[in-house]
Amino acid sequence: MKASSQWITPLIVKAGRSFVSAKGKDPAEEGAELAEFLRSDEPIGKEERELLAQLVTGDWRNRKGRPERIGPGHAYAIALVSDYRRRIAENGPNGEEAAAQDTAKHFGETTRTVRRYAKETRDREKAVEKAQVKVAK
Repeated sequence: MKASSQWITPLIVKAGRSFVSAKGKDPAEEGAELAEFLRSDEPIGKEERELLAQLVTGDWRNRKGRPERIGPGHAYAIALVSDYRRRIAENGPNGEEAAAQDTAKHFGETTRTVRRYAKETRDREKAVEKAQVKVAK
């Protein structure tokens, strides 16, 4: 471990103690791919950091009652749009249809849902940007 990142160890231990495995799920098996990625030297993006932050703060826990409609700020929508944008970047602008189909298949959604999340995310990002400009004035 690098000396410059030792301050994060107590934070990781504290967050890890709060996890309880889901019924019928093995954390070692379910988290194996993520653990492998985190142990690699691969860079991690802003969206992925946000998803990990939501994971360790409990935002992903099942809540009682009727589930809310998933909006563009929800971890699932963030992951879906991140995957969709990555695929568009790989395929180029002419590969949008393939990117939408691949993302839809990966998440078990329709291409319409993928595009709806992408549009809602763009609208949300524009609104945040606009608000930041107003605050900066």
